[in-house]
Amino acid sequence: MASYKDGSSAIFPGAIWLAGSIEANAPETVGQWAVTQLPAWMEGGSRAFTWGGSQLCILETSKNKLEAFTFLEYSQLSKAGQEVLWTSGALFPVLHEALDWPIMNEPVEFYGGQVALRMYAEVNSAVQPFVWGEGWSEAWDVLVQAQGQVLDGEVGPEEALSSAAQEIRDLQGLG
Repeated sequence: MASYKDGSSAIFPGAIWLAGSIEANAPETVGQWAVTQLPAWMEGGSRAFTWGGSQLCILETSKNKLEAFTFLEYSQLSKAGQEVLWTSGALFPVLHEALDWPIMNEPVEFYGGQVALRMYAEVNSAVQPFVWGEGWSEAWDVLVQAQGQVLDGEVGPEEALSSAAQEIRDLQGLG
């Protein structure tokens, strides 16, 4: 968050909700941001991705299950609830009918008046399904370590990725 506030970060290629965090922590940057698609890794390739998603649950041990369900029903399945989540936390509406709501075409102050929800909807419609494969969590741990080594200046990016790729192959028995 400090890098968004002091101007040393120019982009945040990630979840829509990060805008709410930036606005809360660096309100002086409101209006200086814009939404665009990611660059394609290959010419003509996808410019959209997903990294999991959000899940909501009510614990079996909850003392207020009915109230919790009523809240989730309102916040996730009603137009009013979805609009509150967007305007108070930059959470993209999850209902398909939201694509026809007026808020989808309204300028967003955080994004300098850009009609950001429409752009997000267009990008969202281009996201391809992602399947987490066997061994993913182990591979992810290796990649996080490699990233840390690069950020700490211990190795360069190419060496870190090459080493991580081999370690992942070894973990998965691919040689």
